[in-house]
Amino acid sequence: MSELTSWELRRSRFNHDWLGNHFLNTFDAFLQRLEGGGEDVASLERFIRHDFAQWPGKEAEVGELLNAFMQEMSPRALLAKEPLVRLDPGTRTWLGSVVDELWRARHSVTVALSSARGKLEAASQQYRAISKELDEDPIDAETLRRLLSHFRKFECCCRLLKDAMSEFPREVLVV
Repeated sequence: MSELTSWELRRSRFNHDWLGNHFLNTFDAFLQRLEGGGEDVASLERFIRHDFAQWPGKEAEVGELLNAFMQEMSPRALLAKEPLVRLDPGTRTWLGSVVDELWRARHSVTVALSSARGKLEAASQQYRAISKELDEDPIDAETLRRLLSHFRKFECCCRLLKDAMSEFPREVLVV
């Protein structure tokens, strides 16, 4: 069993721990309360102010994670570790370029990266649309119910992002 990379640990913390196990579960409970018609405005508002409001920070975190993917997960990174680090610098340079190109071609990493970026942008657009509405109206049950279809679209985008993030390799792939 291979050791997880720093990138994979960060991906797992976001995708599994926060998005899958925390945010989407909490979001589902929020949507159920909202659809149920109960007037527990305090718990609805708590979700909006605490959980929903975390999205901009998580959006930035995922953006940084996606930006770091090519550098941290390319097999080129293995050239900085024993025993390959002992190769002369010229060999590491050309070999790094070759393995990086092979990796990109064989594993469709640019497709996965593009897909995840698109899913992140779609979720963020939905978040901004909801936030704009919430900035203009009071956070009450009526306002939140009026935004239910927007919340559902945001939830769908978040699930698609979770799926896209799950498609990334769990380790540096050797070509």
